[in-house]
Amino acid sequence: MLRPKEPLCVDTEKLAGVFLQLGERRATLAVSRSIEDLVGVLNHLQVQARAGRAGAVSRSAERLEQIALPLGLTSLVSVARDLKRVSGRNDAAFAAVLARLERIANRSIDIVSQLQAEIS
Repeated sequence: MLRPKEPLCVDTEKLAGVFLQLGERRATLAVSRSIEDLVGVLNHLQVQARAGRAGAVSRSAERLEQIALPLGLTSLVSVARDLKRVSGRNDAAFAAVLARLERIANRSIDIVSQLQAEIS
């Protein structure tokens, strides 16, 4: 199966800023909680997408965007916005953007975990 790989844009300054603002211990907890929230929202979004609930998918994509933005997950924010745009409009485009969102989200979660380990 073809698995496209695109560059992942992360604003590491934003993530580092969280650590500077909150301190190492509180930031580690906050980032860990945000990662857990990302995973939960992504899972919910996937369930809603399979059920064909475009409105719920758009709300979940909005929530992903809200979680990803303060962490500097630029690519994830962008693709979440793209998913909101195509939700309920075009099945082929929706499926493609959803697959892209899943790839970007998983890679973003991995990279934030790695950066968090380096910072703390």
